[in-house]
Amino acid sequence: MFRHSAMSAFDPTRGGLLLLPQRQLLPISGKPEAKWIESYGFDDVAKAGRSRRILVVEDSLDSAHSMVLLLRSMGHVVEFAVNGYAAVSLANQMLPEFVFLDLRLPGLDGFEVCRRLKAHPRLKEARIISVTGSAQIDYEHRAREAGAEFHFRKPIPVDALESLLK
Repeated sequence: MFRHSAMSAFDPTRGGLLLLPQRQLLPISGKPEAKWIESYGFDDVAKAGRSRRILVVEDSLDSAHSMVLLLRSMGHVVEFAVNGYAAVSLANQMLPEFVFLDLRLPGLDGFEVCRRLKAHPRLKEARIISVTGSAQIDYEHRAREAGAEFHFRKPIPVDALESLLK
């Protein structure tokens, strides 16, 4: 049996913090799904103290929610933004070590978000991983020109996530 919980996202175009419905992944006891976490060894990451500050930028709430839950289950501190403007604003506040950045965003696209983050003195060291579901051939090249270190087509394999975040 599962219960509903909530997740927040920062969106300044809508007045700041939004509470978004979260999928039913927490059991009634409030404890995470231990078997699921143990099966991937994510509890070892949290115990080893390798927690990272991560910003997920994704306009698809289902995709953002899945990524946030996965990364949090790995022991990381994760926030997410639903558009490019929110991403730049939230990144300036949280100073992420890693940014998983969807390239096709409404308003300010992922390429421009990447350029703005890399131009900011406090954010230039953030490792930006561009992510897209698009089959556009030039996206990886354009993302790297904008400052992304890595590029993935959705979904990102779990083993690739683990390697990136070490």
